[in-house]
Amino acid sequence: MAAHSSLFAQLLQLIPLPAFQRIVREEGGEGCAKGFTCRMQLVAMLYLQLAQAKSLSEICDRPRQKLAGLCQRARAPDLDSTAGVRES
Repeated sequence: MAAHSSLFAQLLQLIPLPAFQRIVREEGGEGCAKGFTCRMQLVAMLYLQLAQAKSLSEICDRPRQKLAGLCQRARAPDLDSTAGVRES
């Protein structure tokens, strides 16, 4: 069976990694990096662009928001089942 790459992986393959690393080294790009390497930041920025997101937190918050919505719907009382309950 043939292995298939995602469109995102194919896009990343178009960027020559040795040339990218050379430019980063020449420009001192990793000097002030704290959390992300330049390569990781490039990948994140490309993903954000393809996902049409406005920020990285928007991407990170999407799964959390969907999960919260599912939990709220699971806990919502069914109005038909409480209609017959007597008040004390």
